[in-house]
Amino acid sequence: MSKEAPTTNHQSAIKSWKEKQQSKENRKRKKDNKNDDPNNKRQKQHQQQTADEVDPQLRKKQLAPIRKNLPVYRFRKQIIQLVKNHDTVLVVAETGSGKSTQIPGYLHEDGILSKQSSTDNKKGKKKKKKSLICVVQPRRVAAITVARRVSQELGCRHGTVVGHRVRFDDCTDRKRTRIVYMTDGMLLREATIDPLLSNYGIIVLDEAHERSLQTDVLFGVVKRAMKARRKEQQQNNNNNDDDDATTEGTDNNSKPKNASSEEEQKESRDDVVRRRMSERAEELELSKLRVVVMSATLDVETFESFFAQPQTIRIPGRQFPVQILYTADPQEDYMDAALRTVLQIHEEGEKGDILVFLPGQEE
Repeated sequence: MSKEAPTTNHQSAIKSWKEKQQSKENRKRKKDNKNDDPNNKRQKQHQQQTADEVDPQLRKKQLAPIRKNLPVYRFRKQIIQLVKNHDTVLVVAETGSGKSTQIPGYLHEDGILSKQSSTDNKKGKKKKKKSLICVVQPRRVAAITVARRVSQELGCRHGTVVGHRVRFDDCTDRKRTRIVYMTDGMLLREATIDPLLSNYGIIVLDEAHERSLQTDVLFGVVKRAMKARRKEQQQNNNNNDDDDATTEGTDNNSKPKNASSEEEQKESRDDVVRRRMSERAEELELSKLRVVVMSATLDVETFESFFAQPQTIRIPGRQFPVQILYTADPQEDYMDAALRTVLQIHEEGEKGDILVFLPGQEE
């Protein structure tokens, strides 16, 4: 009996401990269920993030002098005029010039899209929802952080006038949002449903030099939507239809049926898709689509040959001087070399922070 007593006491202690742990977990679950509503979970997360922030208008005043000191500010009027007068604008600006945050804000503050909708209403066209400014970023983190910065600069809560749309996270408002930062994959997914990209009036393709398969496909999708939404293209398609109707009436007797080759059939399919897209754009009364391509190291010649008559603007200058130094000999272990240089700068260099860029998450 003396040997069995300790085992029974030990088992009872384990059972009591497990019961206490289960009761604690159940209490936590009840609290979470009371506080969190599954329908508004994402909205509450964004509200909690913005609850501790400063008043938007006060933050806007604090950031106003910083915005004016950026190199892009001197070219503000020129950028707005180029976007107004041309369909495609190529912006080549150095890193740190403020192109990603400032240019979409300039276009929104000038009200290019709202002015265009007001002129359409004066002509007697039906009132339609306002077009948005879409800013495409190659990475998820960049889209979220830049959207929050722009919302602070414009004096609004994040998710109202300025929002972001990435995978599994849509922080936008259907009625109030005017600038949307998103990844290229999200815009491609939206283009499968709406090839004309009818929700957007201006598409800003940022960091165009970081080309991938998705960005290359996205450039083709945007270019096709631009052609379909041009009024000149729609008129040319209508004229071509009239010409085809007259030629068919005269040449039906001379040309045999089924005389077209496979290449002509492929071209005819593309023509049919373009014609249907232009007809759909004409039915919806869509305005022309403007595209702004931005990058720090942009190969201008390739984009000038890809888009039709683009206008290029170069923005020089940085907020800080940059000195570039190279290693005299190639390094076998780049991680060891980076650590040694960081320690050398920390011990012998000037005061300040050190930022190291690594190729992947493992490093």
